[in-house]
Amino acid sequence: MFTKTDCELLGYNLEEGNEYLVGCISGLVRIFVHEIQMKIGEDIFDVKVGFADSEEVPRLLGRLSIFPKFLICFDEKI
Repeated sequence: MFTKTDCELLGYNLEEGNEYLVGCISGLVRIFVHEIQMKIGEDIFDVKVGFADSEEVPRLLGRLSIFPKFLICFDEKI
């Protein structure tokens, strides 16, 4: 999930995405989902990204489009 400003900076019209209400730590947030290309390292792939209609949301990588493409290990000792 990214912010409204992130959406605009990437050249997308926020409200052209599919609209959803999602629950997060700060309560319900209205998002608009767009399919975009993302690059992580040398890999480029299509992902569905939710852009909030707010600036008051933390940026998060979702499990549906990102996690299955990589081996991700969490070190919870920190």
